[in-house]
Amino acid sequence: MSMKLFLSSISAILVVLFLSGCVINQSTTGWVDDGKTRIPKPVDLTKYAYTRDLKVIQGNTFNFPSEEDSLRDYINGIKWYHTARGARYTMASFLLADHEVTNKEYRQFMIWAKNKAAADLLAKTYPEKRLPNGNYNEDILIDWNDPVIQSELFIKRNNESFFNNSLLSYTTGKITRKFGAAQLDSTIKIYPDTTCIEEGLYPYRRIYWYNEKYNNHPVVGINWHQANAYCEWLTLRLYEEMLLQNNIISSESLYNTLDALIEAHENWLKADSINREFLLLPSFRLPSEGEWIIATKTKNYTSGTDQFFAWDGFQLKSKKGQYLANFSQDYYFSSKDDYEFTAPVKSFPNAGLEVYDLCGNVAEWVLDGYGKDKSFKVVKGGSWADSFESLMSHKLETMHSNQSSSRVGFRVAMEVVGSPSWYITK
Repeated sequence: MSMKLFLSSISAILVVLFLSGCVINQSTTGWVDDGKTRIPKPVDLTKYAYTRDLKVIQGNTFNFPSEEDSLRDYINGIKWYHTARGARYTMASFLLADHEVTNKEYRQFMIWAKNKAAADLLAKTYPEKRLPNGNYNEDILIDWNDPVIQSELFIKRNNESFFNNSLLSYTTGKITRKFGAAQLDSTIKIYPDTTCIEEGLYPYRRIYWYNEKYNNHPVVGINWHQANAYCEWLTLRLYEEMLLQNNIISSESLYNTLDALIEAHENWLKADSINREFLLLPSFRLPSEGEWIIATKTKNYTSGTDQFFAWDGFQLKSKKGQYLANFSQDYYFSSKDDYEFTAPVKSFPNAGLEVYDLCGNVAEWVLDGYGKDKSFKVVKGGSWADSFESLMSHKLETMHSNQSSSRVGFRVAMEVVGSPSWYITK
């Protein structure tokens, strides 16, 4: 069963309940029961390390920019567009991370890829270190001083040995290639583009992605394909965590795949189809442009309201005189915020939806392509280097999916299955 069919099965249960006109009661155990059929109890997102920062964004109606774009100007060599008011759209509810993916979070992706590269090399080199299925025996600790690892995976510089980061990669699974966002290749090089940081900020090139001081700063230098690869890897980690908590699998493994974990879950369901519930959540992904726009709308927003930023009003400072976002004030304001580059995530007030930095800090990749050439993707929100105009929710930037920037990062999203009220968040 594919992930698409798996999620459709959950939706089918809800449709049957709705069409049958059943009277459904909420039990004290959290199960929803009509006496004949029961569906899963509310999903507690706080139980899992990889979902704790997800927030439910309620569906809403808004005026989506029309496709008739007029060229606004060029900022840092990138085309920005000012779009006219267009058709009214209604978006379904969804889940969205309350912050942009950080250096520390993305670094875990790179560490995993580094360990996988070493394990694969050791399994290929030493028959005694691999299992009958050909995988590396993960009960044996990786010896990073092994001469084969040192010669194949490391480079020498000034009598020091450094891991060759160009070897870090992630191979997307069959499900992602079939149903997810299209990839140019199934194997994605995932190391950030460290050369994307401008000459004036050169010191950050050596330390930004690794120094603990910048752990909670948003990752930059990531192209659209790398962002999608991270989303799949994060889904893999979540499924592994969920199946471990329910004793469906016995241990973590570098060789677990989405397909294998979904199959393990399906077999577990089949073994006791009456008493067992669906456990797995939808895949992580990038938000669509429409979802990103909905997330900027505060509780005071109505579909007839012009709301320019991810907060009420047109002001850029709070009543206490603090800036509401990290952006460039060079040409417009006499005072500045405290950051010459990115800020730690959640440094600025949220929009009342417990979602931070939608405007400013770093602009964000979304799923949508732009124009006829789908290689160009939409980027929203403006960044630390952009003017306040770029922060407006109706503005968009386009970048090639293989391009990266010191101004662009991303955050993760997820479908809502069933009612948004079923989800428990912190």
